Amino acid sequence: MATESPDQEIPIMPRRSSLPDSEIQNSPETVSDNNRLDVRLNSATITRPEKPTLSIPRKRFWSFRRPATLRPEFNPKTLADFRVTDWDPTSLLMELYKTQNSHFHRPRLRKEGMLETLNLGQTRPGFFRRYKTKYLFVCDSTLTCFQAQPVNVNYSKPKIKVLLPAKDSEADTGAGETENDPSNDLMNSVRWQEGSSVVKVRDRQSNKWFTCRATSDEEAGEWFDTIRQEIYNPSFVKNQMTLHFETHPEEMADLVMIVGSSSVRAGFSQHQEGGPLIYFPSVVLHTEEAEVSNEFSWGFEAVHPSARNKARSLLKEGFRYSQDLQQNVFRPLHLSSLLYYVLCDLMRLRDMHRIRLLLSLPHVWKGYTEDVCHVILGELNLGALALVPGNILSLYHDSTSLTALVVRLGGGMEIIPIVDGVVLESAAQRNPELGGHLIDTMLRDLLAKLNIRTSSTVESFLWRLVKERYAFVSLDPEQDLIRAEQEPESLERFVDLSEFNPPNNLHSKFCLVAERFQCAEALFNPGLCGKDFPSVPQYIAQVLDRVDIDLRRDLAKRILLVGGTSLLPQLPERLHKEVSLILSQQGERRGFQLSINTMTDREHAAYLGGCQLLRDETYEPILSKEWIHLSEWQRDQEIHV
Repeated sequence: MATESPDQEIPIMPRRSSLPDSEIQNSPETVSDNNRLDVRLNSATITRPEKPTLSIPRKRFWSFRRPATLRPEFNPKTLADFRVTDWDPTSLLMELYKTQNSHFHRPRLRKEGMLETLNLGQTRPGFFRRYKTKYLFVCDSTLTCFQAQPVNVNYSKPKIKVLLPAKDSEADTGAGETENDPSNDLMNSVRWQEGSSVVKVRDRQSNKWFTCRATSDEEAGEWFDTIRQEIYNPSFVKNQMTLHFETHPEEMADLVMIVGSSSVRAGFSQHQEGGPLIYFPSVVLHTEEAEVSNEFSWGFEAVHPSARNKARSLLKEGFRYSQDLQQNVFRPLHLSSLLYYVLCDLMRLRDMHRIRLLLSLPHVWKGYTEDVCHVILGELNLGALALVPGNILSLYHDSTSLTALVVRLGGGMEIIPIVDGVVLESAAQRNPELGGHLIDTMLRDLLAKLNIRTSSTVESFLWRLVKERYAFVSLDPEQDLIRAEQEPESLERFVDLSEFNPPNNLHSKFCLVAERFQCAEALFNPGLCGKDFPSVPQYIAQVLDRVDIDLRRDLAKRILLVGGTSLLPQLPERLHKEVSLILSQQGERRGFQLSINTMTDREHAAYLGGCQLLRDETYEPILSKEWIHLSEWQRDQEIHV
């Protein structure tokens, strides 16, 4: 049998070598120079030409061996009881979509105070387990108990959290049952006898009773009435976010609304500080009834179990588009339903003719200006409308210069060169799949190796929370991968999602090591996820190559990074490193001064920029050209469309 020569071409499927691993690693054939890269596959060594990128190879990327002590235990019996349709992700979404604004970040408390409580499930005090004074408040269909009154309830861990029974549908109460009907199960979930100071509340999840004692029977009666009102009319969505904005009868109220691929933001320009007033995921629930009545469920209401369990319901991310042109279809029903939900249901606005709306829509809706004007001015009768791209609004938030290369990394990616406030559309690059959605997909595939598998849209919000809390961008992925193998404790992070009550705790506690930076590598090497489009640094280099040669230096000096995905730690440094490497390989650009700039609150840069544009009188001449007034549109629609 003939033997293979060292110069013989390597077959596609290499044979397993008979030499031990130690001899293979020490053999002269495995010594690599500056232009060769060794890849281990099936205990054989294959040499391939090195790519001009800092991204680590695909096979090396997936070859991380997790120590046995960090491998999670998997119980297949839990799969039998796994029902994601019964999971309520409200608390998770409230954590993801909270802002510093007082209208949303601080929950609207229905009642708060100090009460004496027992442990959950304890009905009578004992010698060692007596009544203890705790701080309680009722909000968001929850009775929360703290050891003491916290400074900020959003960042403090509660002692006890009792989920109140919810009135999900008409099936919960029969046709003859009312709020005061003694046979109603909802009313029986909270108990209090007149003349007593003890109130008992049943937890919806554990079905255990929580006992608390007030200082008087009158105070106990007030708590009883408050909890019962919270059960029948929860304050979690509409009541919490209801806003009443009063202006002079002759003044116009300026409203800013940013519709993105992952979230929707809205608020008044006068309330710029602290972020948007309205902030929820751009998720829509499709049903056959909604297609006829145009009453879709959005945001928090769409992911509620009572809505998802409807027959023939389908949960979709309404503005998350792929590169498939068949999916980039404008649906006026979606925009009409979304605006009614934000303006009428959430904000409870009146006198629509007194509102001027500054609106930013996804780029795929650019050719549907006539339909957008018909919905906003024709159906809602708003006073005026201005359509401005979100990338331009981000520049006004920075307010340093109106010339920049805006790199917007949210659910997708947009790289837009802007010179003196004018968008150079011919050089722009967009990819709706390269961004936060791709990182979430990468993290899901990595966690599947830990026997943590998910498939629904609702569960994807869990991985987004893990990404925001624990993921980071590695400046040297190869060295960090070696460190994860040799010193895993330096990168190990314990993830505990039990506070959000995931379905049967199937994936509530696990450890992350190399997965923390491996998921972010999708931005720099999309091939790891099976994608064939360029990386973010390569897109930036392509945009600089498309613009005029006289503008390249000015744009390279000011690359503005905005969007929610841009908050990943060390992302600006890694982008600077990768883009500099690509530009240095081209001789005519060796003198480029590359600068990647960031700003505070860059995840809300478009919204805050729109507020600044409306509040600053110096920009009024620029914005006056963009307004489409209701009276003018009704008089002559063809001119303004």
